[in-house]
Amino acid sequence: MYVINNLVEFRPNEKSLTNRSTGLVVPLLLPATLCLLCLISHQGEVVPQNTLIKEGWGVRDGITIPNTFYQTVLTLRNALEEVGLSRDIIRTIARRGLTLIDTTIIEYVKPSVPQNSVDTGVEDNKANTSLTLTLNKKILALLKTVTFVFFIIAAINCILLYQRRATMPFQNFVLLSAPENANKKCKIYYEPTEPSIDSYVDFAKKHPEFCIKKDYVYLSGYSNTGRIVSFVCNNDARRDVSAFCSTNYYWSRHQ
Repeated sequence: MYVINNLVEFRPNEKSLTNRSTGLVVPLLLPATLCLLCLISHQGEVVPQNTLIKEGWGVRDGITIPNTFYQTVLTLRNALEEVGLSRDIIRTIARRGLTLIDTTIIEYVKPSVPQNSVDTGVEDNKANTSLTLTLNKKILALLKTVTFVFFIIAAINCILLYQRRATMPFQNFVLLSAPENANKKCKIYYEPTEPSIDSYVDFAKKHPEFCIKKDYVYLSGYSNTGRIVSFVCNNDARRDVSAFCSTNYYWSRHQ
């Protein structure tokens, strides 16, 4: 795990960015995750576009078009901005590549190493024996009561948090830039089900009417079937349970 500017946790294995203050989690596509990891590994250096394409798309780098790469970088910058970082920490160097500016604070957090179970067991036994000898019955009874109340409160909080999370749709959707002729306040999100976002970009350009009055649009679909579904909402349905949304089905991306 990497901590960026003491604010955002970047977890490559989980393909996500997490704001430590708000708890907001923004998922990333695999190419965007690998490109960010490459930039972190070469912080302060200019990484060529071909190197980033090779890192992000692997065996498919030979068929990756520049538009796909540019859209992936744009989506990555949008994700960084959504979790509270400046989108400009990734800087484009003309005709050379990209760089993660050297003023960015990157902290690598190593996984915690569990203690030896035998040593831990011995220490626990000693602590338990000492506790039994030094605490009287009243203090033990008080500790049991406090522990019981704590677990009850924790269980209630877990149930409430789960229920709240279960009612919120579109949690895994990622921010997509709105078309140039759209309402500047309009926010378009897409479901990261595919390695390429070209189908969502083309669809958003063909249907600017979604952004005329509504502020939030959520797109979902699969390019191999040609199906795209749009959910147009008056508020952010990921956080507002009272948001009103209308659904539109398109059985062909060319509609």
